[in-house]
Parts: sequence; structure tokens; C-alpha cells
Amino acid sequence: MLGLRGFIPHKNQVDKTTPDAAYPDTNAILSALNAGTSFDLLLVMTLLGKAGTGKSFLLKYFATEYRQQVCGIDIHRAPVLYADYDETEKNTLGADTTAPITATMLSSIMFSLAQLARQVGGNGALPRWYREEQSLYSSRQLLWLFGEICLELKRLDVRTLIIDNAHRLDAKTVKLLFRMRARLNNQIGLIFGAQLQLSEGQDEPMGRLFKQARIDESGVEQPIELRPLVSKEFYEAVITPVFKDIGASFEPELIQHFQVIIRQFWKVTAGDWKSIDTRTRHFNRLLGPRSREDRLITRSMVEQVLNFKLPN
Repeated sequence: MLGLRGFIPHKNQVDKTTPDAAYPDTNAILSALNAGTSFDLLLVMTLLGKAGTGKSFLLKYFATEYRQQVCGIDIHRAPVLYADYDETEKNTLGADTTAPITATMLSSIMFSLAQLARQVGGNGALPRWYREEQSLYSSRQLLWLFGEICLELKRLDVRTLIIDNAHRLDAKTVKLLFRMRARLNNQIGLIFGAQLQLSEGQDEPMGRLFKQARIDESGVEQPIELRPLVSKEFYEAVITPVFKDIGASFEPELIQHFQVIIRQFWKVTAGDWKSIDTRTRHFNRLLGPRSREDRLITRSMVEQVLNFKLPN
């Protein structure tokens, strides 16, 4: 998690050259998200960033491990629900659906609610209308499904609903999500995760969607932006915590090549958190169970995971 960086811009910020002065790291962003989901303050927030900055990983981590392990919250009694808008699911819709984006989004929320209901009370706690697998609904069912989802959000006391890949939504679906919040007397927060394009400013794409949906942006907090790592941050922010988490020593002959290993780690990941996470998992698979006492990072492991040949 320490590999991610970000900041929250402030309208009255004096020093424009250092936008991360107020919230310089991921822990501060997680704290800000947590404050926005507290019992007396349920906000509408947006988490923005270019591809590879780790938005999805951060949002999933916040909804689960961070709230449970760091904040000591019972995440089943006061859950934050993560729902991902999956473009591939939309492509499976039949001709009966005239609002495919809305249907896809509601289906994802329904599926996440079903998972939560099982965790809280087992399969016996599921209402009959839940389906066993993630599936999409026809236009005729959307109004009914909307009402059932509102009832379940209230029954399960969901504190905040996270909508990931929100940049793929349309204005109709965004408006429906705010209507859902209103139906629950604004007693549920919304966090939108959205991808910034290279040419887009910080108010895009969610600012554009809010305007199209005629959402009063005064009710939406200033966006949180994740920015990608740069090479000079890589050692402190990634390498140290990653190998500390792996919990294995390097074999003695590798110590002299450590700087080469760091440079190659940066070269193959370029600070992309998904790639960093993939390489870390690869190391752990090769090392075997953590209970083993002989976990040792060898030359062949480094060459396999980082896809290069170490010098002799």
C-alpha cells in the first residue's frame, strides 16, 4: 500500500507548486476516506488517477483490511460496499435492455450485496430475489431492482457505496445513484473511483458526468487524486516495504547486486501498482509458505520474477 501516492487539492492552497503538501501519502488519503464514512459525516467523494496508479487496489483495501485491521471497525456491522462497473458484463446483455449501463451497475451492486449478506448471515439470510451468480437485468426489472437494492442497503446498514470504474457510467446512471442516496435520506456515502486520461484535468471525467446529470457539485467533496510514483520515490515507497512484507532474506551473493535489482524492479513495473503486486505475489509463490524457515530469495528467483539476467 505504501507504493501509492496522492494528494487532495485545496481551493485556498497557497503553495501551488507542491500540491501534495496537505496530504502527501496514501495513509493520509485512507484517513480522509475513513473520515468521509464516519457515523456523523457521510460524504460523496471521488478518487481520481491515471491508469496504473492503484485506484481499485486502494478502494478494495480501504473497504476491507484498512477499516478492519487499522481502524478496528466491524466491517460486517458497518460495511463499506465495493461495486465495480465491468464493461465486459454490459456486452452480455440481451436486446430487451434499453439501459445497459444502468443495468450493469445495479447488477454489480446486487452481487456485492449478496456476498455481504452471505458473510453476515450465511445463505439462509439471502432474500429470494438474489441470484446465485452475477447476472444482468432487463429494463422492465430495473425499477423493481432499484427499490430492492435500497431496502437491502438499509437492512445491512451499508455506510458507504464505492463505485469503481465510474468514468464508464452515463449521466442517467449517476443520477440514479444520487436518487438512491436520497431515498436513504442521504444516510449513505458515495465514493466514485474514476480514471483520468492524459489530457484531462482534475474535474474530469466525474465533473462532466455530474454536470450532465445536473448534480449540485456543492454536495461533492474536492476530489482525491492518486499520482503515479517517480523513480526517486521508488526505493523508500516500494522496495523497502515490499521486501519487508515478503519476509525473506537475499542469499549472500545477491547483496552486491541489490542496486541492479532495484533498477530492474523499477524498469519492469514503472511504478504501476498492479505490476508491483504481481511481482510480489510471484516472489511469495516461489518462496513457499511463510511457515518455512528456509525462505531465501535466490538468483534464479530474481531473474525469473524480474525477467532479466543478473551479472556474474
